Amino acid sequence: RVGRAANGGLASAIVGMDQMVRQMHADTSADLPAVFRMASLTPAERVGLQRKIGSLEAGKRADVLLLNRRLKVGGVVVGGRLLHQAD
Repeated sequence: RVGRAANGGLASAIVGMDQMVRQMHADTSADLPAVFRMASLTPAERVGLQRKIGSLEAGKRADVLLLNRRLKVGGVVVGGRLLHQAD
């Protein structure tokens, strides 16, 4: 699906990151580490925020989407706090 922002530009946030990761993994030959990088660090680099977000490193914001083996949401961590954990 393609979403459009109010100004007519492309918007990619009409589906969750878990769905984007599953789709990229299913539709390409990219391995999971590459897909996770595409979903996290690459966008951060594109907007110049790689020093604050995009990877798990000391000093960066601790916002993490936890996925299970089926790449379904297993939990959500925001600011280092577990906000949601799937049953």
